[in-house]
Amino acid sequence: MVYVIAAYHDIGHHIDAKNHEIISAQILSEDKKLKKFFSEEYIMID
Repeated sequence: MVYVIAAYHDIGHHIDAKNHEIISAQILSEDKKLKKFFSEEYIMID
């Protein structure tokens, strides 16, 4: 999960540099492929 978080951390940077963490978290939480590897509960851990 640490690798996934690191990989997604800056993915929203090209959309909005100031709020990229929030955008990246939203993209991560909506990724249906991740749900094959992690439970919804695990994905939503802060």
